[in-house]
Amino acid sequence: MSHLLRRTNRMLVSGAMFCSLALAGLSSTVSAADNSATIRITATVKAVCSLSAPPSVDLGDIPITAFDGLSAGGELTGYDKTFTIATSCSGTDKYVLTFTPTASSDGCMTADGGGMGFCLYDPSAKKIALTSTGANLEGSTASASQDIKVVPARSSKAPTAGDHAASMTVTIAPL
Repeated sequence: MSHLLRRTNRMLVSGAMFCSLALAGLSSTVSAADNSATIRITATVKAVCSLSAPPSVDLGDIPITAFDGLSAGGELTGYDKTFTIATSCSGTDKYVLTFTPTASSDGCMTADGGGMGFCLYDPSAKKIALTSTGANLEGSTASASQDIKVVPARSSKAPTAGDHAASMTVTIAPL
């Protein structure tokens, strides 16, 4: 029996050594496949633009009689004002300004009370047709500003005496 036990032990030791060598060979094959990796790193550099605009534009006093004879959408001449939107961009020389009024009618901003509107014109004297979704004006950084003219207009309701105001958001985006 001791002879049988020694022989079995030798077979076990030989088998264990063979398994160890086989595992070592397998292990080195696996780690050889994992000893390097290729990693691609990406980034997107985007152009940025900014603008500066006055917080308010005051058209001053307008006599209610100036609206006499004007129908809805009729504009008042002689009461307009121009304001400047200063623009700056890095990484591009073109941009788009988007004008989004809180309310609009006939292509102009509608004042809070509804009896008056404010129409906008671009530097080439073309009307900026405002809608509830906004209107776009493309520009170039070759001129660092856009002069926008505001012209008062009659809205669908007859104007009343008092203060009238309308608001819009102006955003800039690179092209």
